[in-house]
Amino acid sequence: MKLRKIIIAILTATTSFAAFAQNADYNVLLSKGKDYENKKQFVYALGTYYDAVAAEPTGDSKEAQDAFNTLLDSIKNGNPGIGEFDEFEIYDSWLVFCKEYEKYWTEYSPRAIIYELERDSIDRTTKTGNYKVSLKCEWSAKYKRISEAVLAGLEKSWQDDWTGIPKRWPKESAYMAELKGTRPKNYTPGADFGRYFTSVTDTYLKNGAALFQSYEGDYFYEKDFRKYPYYSIIPATFVENAYSIDSWGNQQTKNGCLIDLKVKIADENGKTLYTSSRISMMGGGDSIYGCVYIFKNIDQATMKLIDSGKAKLELDSAFLEYGNPPKSLVSFEAPEDRTWLKSLPEVKIDNAKFVWGKDKDAFVK
Repeated sequence: MKLRKIIIAILTATTSFAAFAQNADYNVLLSKGKDYENKKQFVYALGTYYDAVAAEPTGDSKEAQDAFNTLLDSIKNGNPGIGEFDEFEIYDSWLVFCKEYEKYWTEYSPRAIIYELERDSIDRTTKTGNYKVSLKCEWSAKYKRISEAVLAGLEKSWQDDWTGIPKRWPKESAYMAELKGTRPKNYTPGADFGRYFTSVTDTYLKNGAALFQSYEGDYFYEKDFRKYPYYSIIPATFVENAYSIDSWGNQQTKNGCLIDLKVKIADENGKTLYTSSRISMMGGGDSIYGCVYIFKNIDQATMKLIDSGKAKLELDSAFLEYGNPPKSLVSFEAPEDRTWLKSLPEVKIDNAKFVWGKDKDAFVK
């Protein structure tokens, strides 16, 4: 009997330890989500509850799912979080929410980078090969689930006198109204034209939210008899296209995102075998795989590892570019040509906060 009790105790302890180990990440994330919610940091609470659900592969994440859905439903109904908001509080709280939203998605990339690694060519003389990396950026499943509800909720509550929150948000930043800079001169074709800039003298990194100056067009100022360009300010993480001027003076527009990254080929033990130079994802949205990088002169041994599936492509590092792009002659001709990005500041994205590869909605088990 005594031996049986000891065996039962050991089995119980082992089982409990296994359950704890399995749910450790989930429990930590769930606790952090609750803490964010108590502090009324509702965007971080949403994101962390979602991550908690994703961290529990067994599907035993009902508490996190319920917390996420309760908060998301409240937002979708027009509330900037949990609670009651009068006509003044709802505007102030939505403004705080929008700014936090821009900060959160600067820190946690809303993009998923889809990739493919394949043999491109071989050199029989040197016994080496070239391997092609194909890349494209998509919105992550997490971002799509959250953003759909947020945009629906804000649209339900937004009013014309909410001057601090652009109607086009988040395609225009919630920081636009308070940024320092020069506005278009005496030009008001629309009641909201004054939100634009001809130049910005303020910082493009506001409380952790990275911003990007986007060209919107030109206007003619009659007193000077000349045209002036005007710009809007977009959260850099949501930029979907940008422009450049080619050698003939023509404007080019490219789709993609402002992520700049390096990739590596690693073996089964995680050892790095080859690392790429920096690759710009702007211009990578025009085709199924818009950005291409070639690993050249891969040795024979590594070729065998890649071809047998014993070496794979991994993310080495990722950066979000932001700020005021150059107006000089720039080129999108090759992802390796970073001319357009070299003058921009950047925020390093933690690899753990980046979606590498095709992701799956955490709520679809």
